[in-house]
Amino acid sequence: MANSKKTAPQLEVPAEPITEFEVAEGGTLRMADYIEAETRAEFYEDVADQWEGSPQDLSDAMDECQPLAWAVNSIYSDFRDEIVADIGAAETDAKQNKRRIAVLKERLNKLPEEPEEGASDWLLGLTTSEFEANVVPQIQEWFSEPPDWNFEDDYLPQTGTAQGAALEFFRSMDANSVDLLGVDIVEGEHPGSTYYAAELRGDIDVANTAAISCGLALRFVRQGQSAERTRSTSSEVGADGPKSSIAGRAPTDSIQILRTILSKSPGHGSFSERHTLPTGEEVIHRCSQATGLAALHFSQKYSAQFGVPPSWLAVCHPTHRRQLCEWALENQVPLPDEPPHP
Repeated sequence: MANSKKTAPQLEVPAEPITEFEVAEGGTLRMADYIEAETRAEFYEDVADQWEGSPQDLSDAMDECQPLAWAVNSIYSDFRDEIVADIGAAETDAKQNKRRIAVLKERLNKLPEEPEEGASDWLLGLTTSEFEANVVPQIQEWFSEPPDWNFEDDYLPQTGTAQGAALEFFRSMDANSVDLLGVDIVEGEHPGSTYYAAELRGDIDVANTAAISCGLALRFVRQGQSAERTRSTSSEVGADGPKSSIAGRAPTDSIQILRTILSKSPGHGSFSERHTLPTGEEVIHRCSQATGLAALHFSQKYSAQFGVPPSWLAVCHPTHRRQLCEWALENQVPLPDEPPHP
């Protein structure tokens, strides 16, 4: 009797996730379901957690973030103005306050009137207690507030908004694909304009057909359609909780799918991420900027759905991070606390 051959079951590895873009009236594109930054801490996240340790740390952060430098300059100017006011008050009785006036004027002479010339030296000359009492609370408050778009617009990262994220996505795409999709990159409608955006100049259905024919993992929807689809999905979940498409599947199968995702070649690009592993080893992931933005987008969606993701996800390659989050969202199950090592 001939031996029968059993075919190994095929694992359901998700295809490359689709990134959606909402098309507003006029063609302006916004990355769908994108969680936008609201406070300066969220916009300037590269320096928001690096300045508080000492005056030197804040000075270094000022070099990286011009609006933060303006905030410190304002604190410096207020401090200097207080000395000027104290001198004026003391001079109402100059004879009685002669020594105090001399001390205040000597202090004032060491503080240049222009904050660009004096703020940095003043900051670095503060004691720890002076820094913590007079500077830290004001900068903490500054980071907790929304940015002043009139003054900070040129310094705010594009990826802080859904419109900016879409712009960066298509900026990083090759010119031929952008042209085939019918997308225009607008960097100011006229001299002095602050309108920067990616715009779809043609029909949505035509653009989606082009995306499919080119094998591009993106789609366009009319503004509001993405939100409507989300509400529809939520209503289908019902009181019994999310309906998982892997219901009944053994946990080991799910872990194997995650292992398969992590084993796939992630690709390369000019964008880089540097991470330090728990072992102390440093790794650098390289990918396209579009992949980096997509990973950020799906990580935010994962956090909104499940809360803080497991720590191991942050050190995964952006390509894998995006696919893992997409898999979890599609199947309505959070990722395991421990990495799915072989």
